[in-house]
Amino acid sequence: MASDPTPRDLSDAEWLETLRNGPKANSAKLLGVEVLEVDQASNRIIATCVGPQAFMNPNGTLQGGCLTAMLDEVSAIAVFVTSGGTVGIASAEIKTSYLRPVKPGEPIKAIGEVIKMGRSLVFVEGTLYNEDGDMIARMSSNGLPTPLNFEASE
Repeated sequence: MASDPTPRDLSDAEWLETLRNGPKANSAKLLGVEVLEVDQASNRIIATCVGPQAFMNPNGTLQGGCLTAMLDEVSAIAVFVTSGGTVGIASAEIKTSYLRPVKPGEPIKAIGEVIKMGRSLVFVEGTLYNEDGDMIARMSSNGLPTPLNFEASE
């Protein structure tokens, strides 16, 4: 089923319900992404993630690419909501700063935010926090807004 190109005018609560009960990307499933809050006024979402054991590095912590994937995922969800459900983002550039290690299975709070959304380029940011509220990683990214196709995720 391809996505409907007509923007959806939903409340934050309706978006939250849609994101919780609608189709999820396989990457979101793998990373245990669960959206907790939608804030359209700020163009951001808040979610939780859990890094799988398979992404543990020799130090016993999550490999950095897994953390970047979490940041990319929650930022893409923010783009989806900001666009009214019409587009996602094809990342062109991602810069991630890693501040603290986190172990597989530990709950992670993830914030994805659209900084600027144009017709040809989208700027996003994402931040991960541990249970104590300490920042784990921060990402800034830009990419191309792209029509969505849910067939690949189902």
